[in-house]
Amino acid sequence: DWQLSPLGNPVINDSLHWLDCKIHAEHPVGDHLIVIGEVKGLNLDVGATARPLLYFKGKYGGLAGGG
Repeated sequence: DWQLSPLGNPVINDSLHWLDCKIHAEHPVGDHLIVIGEVKGLNLDVGATARPLLYFKGKYGGLAGGG
């Protein structure tokens, strides 16, 4: 499930954090495009007890230690 952010961007429900950005600049690099976003809003749920979902080297994982 998801909802719209104040700027109309999709935000996945129960996300720990999110940034709401507007495009500030675009830079073509080879067959890619680097997009620089200007942050206009954010949600930092500092009281969240859920653990973040991480993606690294082609695999999903978590942080060591359990926090």
